[in-house]
Amino acid sequence: MKKETIVAIASSIAIISAVAYSAINYYAIENLNFRLYGKEKFSFYSISNGKLEACNTLPVPATLIRYDAEIIYQSNKLATFSTSGIVPPLSSAVLDGKLTASEFVPALTYLLYLDSELSGLEVARFDAKQLRVVTNMETRFLGVIPISITKEYSAYEFVSLMKQDDNSFGCQNVNQN
Repeated sequence: MKKETIVAIASSIAIISAVAYSAINYYAIENLNFRLYGKEKFSFYSISNGKLEACNTLPVPATLIRYDAEIIYQSNKLATFSTSGIVPPLSSAVLDGKLTASEFVPALTYLLYLDSELSGLEVARFDAKQLRVVTNMETRFLGVIPISITKEYSAYEFVSLMKQDDNSFGCQNVNQN
């Protein structure tokens, strides 16, 4: 075989491998499951502890450049929880994060009131139906091109997601890290 042919074949294999790895990573990120880390019952206030558990049920690692969960009440952004990390194949990982808000104490107060409303207590002037959470997961295609996956949840859907038990979470039959 000619030298040019060997170089062309090797280059093609390298390019195909890089594209395939990026596509598989995107698929892994899209299929991650998340829940609040720890034994405590989920509440919006408890997300301020800064720990989220991510479950990867696929046999490839998932590289999460950034995970943001924006908590929005009516049309006002109350706070954003952000984290990042690598979730190993067929396992779960605890991701340390941070809750930020432009006005932290009022945001936590809103979250406490919303938690009361979601738990069934009637709190004047708060309507949990007006709360939504927009999550944005970011990874990189070919290591440089940012790709985002955005999902929007009602307050009730997000609480259900964060309260998943081991059976619905998906990592009960894989190695836990």
